[in-house]
Amino acid sequence: MFSVQVGLSSVVVRRAVLTTIVVAGLTYLWGGSALRTLLPLASDMAALAAILVSLHRYRGTHRRVWTATAPGVALLSIVHLHWFLRVGLGGAATADNVWTGVIQAIAWACMITGCLAALRRRAAGASGGVVEAALIGMGLTTPLWEFLLRPALLTLHTPVAAQVVILIPVFCITAIMGGLFKLVPEAGAARNTLRYMFVALGCSLVGVTTLITRTDPVTGGQPAWIVLFWVAAMVSLAGAALDPANDHLGEVSPSTGGTTVRLRYVGAGLLLGPAVGAVPPVFFGQEPDVVLLCAGQAAMTVLVLVRLSQLERSRAAQRRLLVEQAQHDELTGLPNRRHLFSLLQEFSGRGTAVAVLFCDLNDFKPINDRLGHEAGDDVLKAVAGRLRDAVRADDVVGRLGGDEFLVICPGAEEREAASLRDRVVSALREPIRWSGHQLVVGVSIGVAVARGSESGDQLVARADELMYAAKRHDKARAQPSVTEPNPKVTSTFG
Repeated sequence: MFSVQVGLSSVVVRRAVLTTIVVAGLTYLWGGSALRTLLPLASDMAALAAILVSLHRYRGTHRRVWTATAPGVALLSIVHLHWFLRVGLGGAATADNVWTGVIQAIAWACMITGCLAALRRRAAGASGGVVEAALIGMGLTTPLWEFLLRPALLTLHTPVAAQVVILIPVFCITAIMGGLFKLVPEAGAARNTLRYMFVALGCSLVGVTTLITRTDPVTGGQPAWIVLFWVAAMVSLAGAALDPANDHLGEVSPSTGGTTVRLRYVGAGLLLGPAVGAVPPVFFGQEPDVVLLCAGQAAMTVLVLVRLSQLERSRAAQRRLLVEQAQHDELTGLPNRRHLFSLLQEFSGRGTAVAVLFCDLNDFKPINDRLGHEAGDDVLKAVAGRLRDAVRADDVVGRLGGDEFLVICPGAEEREAASLRDRVVSALREPIRWSGHQLVVGVSIGVAVARGSESGDQLVARADELMYAAKRHDKARAQPSVTEPNPKVTSTFG
C-alpha cells in the first residue's frame, strides 16, 4: 500500500480546486483542439486519483460513497479517452456511438448511487426534512424540463424512451441537490465535502442542460466549451474526496426530529408536475408531455411514499417508546410496579406454579444520606444488574419503587424459590465500588409461592409481610430472609 504524506487542509484543498479550474479555463482558451479534448480525461483521472487517496487516508469516511463513485468515474474516463483518441488526435467530428451512450448511462448510475449513499448516511438523523427537500428539488426541475430541455429534445427528434433516460438522471441530480441543500447547514464537520458534492452535481446539471439546448439539430455539433462544466464537476468531486471533512462523512447526523409531514411541501411537489405539464396543451395547443406526466410524476410519487413510510415508522417507534417508558423504571430500565403486577396476573392465570421474591435493600439510606443521590442511583442500577444475573433467564426482575425490588419466578416451587433467594443474597453480598468507596448493602427477602386461586396482589402482600418478618428477626443479617413453604409458614435465621 502506498502512503500519503502530504498534509491537507480545507484551505489547501479549496485553493487547489480553484487553481485547477482556472488552469483548465486558460488551457481551453490558449490550447489546441487536442489539448481541449484532453481536459475531460485529465479531470476524470484527477478525480479518480483523489478518491483512491481519500479511501486510504480518511478512515472515517463512508466508503460506500466512494466505492460506488469510483467505477463511474473510471467508466467516464474510458469514454473521454475514446474521445481524445478519435476526435483530439484522429480529427473525427464525433466519437459518440451506442456503446459510449451505454457506458455513460452506467457511469452516471454509479455516481448518483454514490451521492445517494452520502445523502442517506448523513441524513439518517433528519431524513424526513431531507426527503421533503429532495421532493422540492425534483419539483423545481419540472419547469426546466418542460420549457427548456423537452423543446430542445423535440427539436433534435429524440425518441420518448431516450427522453425518459435523460429525465430520470436529471430528476435524481436535482433531488440529491435538494437534499444536500437541506443537509449542509446541519452537517457539522462533514460540511465541506457535501458542499463540493453539491457544486459537482450543479456543474453536471448545467453541463447537461447546455449540451442538450446548444446541440445543433442539423449537424449535431456541440460547443466545445461545454467541457469546462465537466472539468469543474470532476475537480469539485476531487475536492469532496480530498477535503478533511471527508473523514467525517461516515458519521451519522444527530436526530432532529422530522416526524411531521409538511403538507405544503409534499403537496407542492406532487402538483408541480401536472401543473407544469398542463401548460403546453392548455395554453399552446401542443401534445401533452407524456414523459413528465408519467415518468416524472412516478418518480415524485415514489419520494412521497418514502416520506409517508418514514412518518409511519417514526410514529410506530414513538408508540413503542411510550409503551416502554410507561412499563419500565426510568433509572434501572426494569419493569415498573404497574407492569410487574400485570405480568404477575398473566402468570397466575396460566394455572402453573409461580413464586415471587420481595427484595428490600438494607443500609441503603445511609449511602444516600452520606454520599448523595448520585451514589444511591448508581447503587440501585448495580443492584438491578446483579439481580438480573442471579436469577433464571425466564424470571422477571422489576423495581417496585425506592429500594424495593420484585422477582417473579414462573414455574418455581418452594425448593427452587429458596435456591433463587440464596443466589440473590450471595450476588448482593459483594461490595459495590463507587468513586473510590466500597459500598455494602444487604437485602431482606420474602419468598412466597402462589396458593390455588390467589391473586397477584395477595401473593405480593404475603411476600412483603415475610420480608418485614425477616428484617425484624434478622438484625445480624446472617440469613436475612423468610421462606414460606406451602401450606406451613416457617422462618429460618442464622
